[in-house]
Amino acid sequence: MNQVDELQGLVERIGEVVLSATEAMDILSQRADLLAQQLQAQGQRIEQQGQQIQQQSYQVVALSNAVETLAENQDGTLARLDQLTDILQRLTMLMESK
Repeated sequence: MNQVDELQGLVERIGEVVLSATEAMDILSQRADLLAQQLQAQGQRIEQQGQQIQQQSYQVVALSNAVETLAENQDGTLARLDQLTDILQRLTMLMESK
């Protein structure tokens, strides 16, 4: 083999390596794009979940406020019932004394 043939073979091998490297880079680029898309979709899901959690926390606060208001109203109702019971007892006593 002469030097020209050796150089030609070397150039062909270098060309094959360059093509293989280019194909590998294309595949790697495609996979990186796919991974970026998956990460973006996951980020959007996480953001939606965060919004749902925030909305649920608002609902919990509103429910807590409603329960507190209900408890306060119940205390007032019990106080009125106590007053009514007192009045009825006095009325009964007055009726019995006559």
